[in-house]
Formats: sequence, C-alpha cells, structure tokens
Amino acid sequence: MTIRYQCPECDSVLKIKDELAGTDGKCPKCKSKFVVPDPPQAEESPKEKSPPKKAAPAQKKAKPAGKKAAKSDDDDFDAAAFLMEDGPGPKASAGLTEKPAAPTGPATDKQGRRLLSGGGGARAKASTHSPAAVAADAEINASANARDLLSKTAGDSRVKASSMPMEEKQPRFDFAGMRKELIRYLPHLAGGIAGIFLLYWLSSTMMSQSLKLPPLSNVSGKVTVNGEPLSGVQVTFSPIEDKKSGDSGPERIRSASGRTNDNGEYTLYYIDGVKGAPRGKGRLSVTVHSAQDLMRLPKNWARTGTKLIEVKEVNREGEFDIKIAADESAVDDKKPNKN
Repeated sequence: MTIRYQCPECDSVLKIKDELAGTDGKCPKCKSKFVVPDPPQAEESPKEKSPPKKAAPAQKKAKPAGKKAAKSDDDDFDAAAFLMEDGPGPKASAGLTEKPAAPTGPATDKQGRRLLSGGGGARAKASTHSPAAVAADAEINASANARDLLSKTAGDSRVKASSMPMEEKQPRFDFAGMRKELIRYLPHLAGGIAGIFLLYWLSSTMMSQSLKLPPLSNVSGKVTVNGEPLSGVQVTFSPIEDKKSGDSGPERIRSASGRTNDNGEYTLYYIDGVKGAPRGKGRLSVTVHSAQDLMRLPKNWARTGTKLIEVKEVNREGEFDIKIAADESAVDDKKPNKN
C-alpha cells in the first residue's frame, strides 16, 4: 500500500511505502524534513442490510387479549425509531432500521496532520500543523536559537580574549632572598674590604720608609723664545748632587720636571703628586718634542741647557723664567744657501 504525502513547503505530492510509516523522511525537492505518516484508515463500508424477518405465521385462532399480548406489543415497540420518525407511515420495528454510515473526514496521521489536501501554499501548511506540533516546533526553534546565541557569545569571548594584550608581570623584589644572600656573602665581602685597606696601609708604610724626601721648594716660571711663549716642552731641574749621597739609594737626590702650557708657564714636581724641586744648585734644561720647536731653540739649549740656578727656601717671583734668544747660528741655518 502506498502513502500519499503532500510536502507543506513546496506542495509536492510524495508516494511513500507504508513500511516507512513513522520514520524520518526528507523531501527530495526542497530537502525539508518530515515524519512519514501512518497509512490512512479504510472507510467503513455500510453494514449490509439485515434480511427482513419473516412474518409471523397467522394465528389459527385469535387469542383473547391478555397479559401476554400486551407484553409482546411492548417488546415490538421501538421508542427511538418512533421518536426519530419524521412523517406518518408504518412504524419501524426494532432491529430492522439501517444504521446510517459514519461520516468520514480527511485521513490524518497519529499527530493529527492531514495526509492529502487540495490546494497548497500557506493554507496547506497550516492544515498539516496541529497545535501540539506547532508548540514542539517552537520549543525546538527556541532551543536552537539559544544554542546559537551561546556559541556566538563563546566565540566572541574567545576572540576578545585573544585580542586583548597580555598583562606584563611587574618584577617583584625578593627581600627574603636578598637577606639570605647578604648573610651568606657578607663575611667574604667584609674580609675583602679589610684586605684591601690592609694592603694599602702596608704599601703606604713601605713607600714612606723607603723614600726619603729632601727639602723642597716651589719652582715655577715661564719659557719664551724671542718673547713668544714656548708650549709643550719639558723643563727639567737637575741638581748638582753631593758625592757623599751616592748615585743610587734612598738618599739619592732626584730631578724635578714639569711641562709648559699654552702660555709657556711651568711648575716643577719632584715626584707625581709632590710639588717642588730639591734645594741647592742645579741646571735647567729644555727638552722639545717636535721638529718645529727644535728649530726655534739655539743649539746649546737643545743639547744640554745653559742656565744654572740655585733653589732656595724662599725664591723671588720670575726668578726661574727662561728667556731664550735665537742666536745667529740658528737663524743662519734656516736661510737657504745662495751658493
């Protein structure tokens, strides 16, 4: 037997085997899903008319009316037929009337949906949906909408979380760890500092005992050549040493030296950080470091230096100025030879 089903979406009439009743189906045209309805119930055929009862045989002898006759008359009387009878006529006897056929409506499935109805569109769609089916569809749609909304919200949250910048962790200072490290390394640090001060004290003591400074006086002046300052040259004071002190040893008298600045001024230092020159007689010499300055000095100054001075406890200002005048021999060396 074939089930005829009309799709409510596209109004296509489908022929489905009755074995598939109650299963899920899909319209091949519009792809809408539906449940295959049950096959329609066959219309009840009108009951066959019961054959008329045979008439009772005529009584041979009429019996007088009595209780039995009244009782038979009551049995043959049909009150329902009498009441339903419209017009005059013979009364229908009980059990002889034909029952009218039950009105049959359009075939429907278990869910109350019509299997086949004329027309289409919204009218056919509305006729195939019972109130229960409409409520079920509304509940399914609400659940689907809620699920979609939750999925969209979760996706937006993930996108927002991935786009947000990560919080930079601020470095924290570990005071407890610092205290432990200080307790661990503080003895070593204190020992190192104490060792440095001890070495400095020992070196200072040894240097002060090994080096004996002679009496010193401040010696400063200015070096000029033909009235112009001579800068960048070294001025050295070499004392005339006492032969008794020897040429070496801690009691040997050292030389003092200094360098002229841009103005030609100089100051003598006995050693680094100790200003002054040893008292007594000595010789000043000038040492140049460039060929240009060498050409400006006389030959005797360039070799040994010719100024003999005496350093006293108190010296006059400008007493150790070196004023050099170029001699004729130095000037003649600069002139080209005409021969």
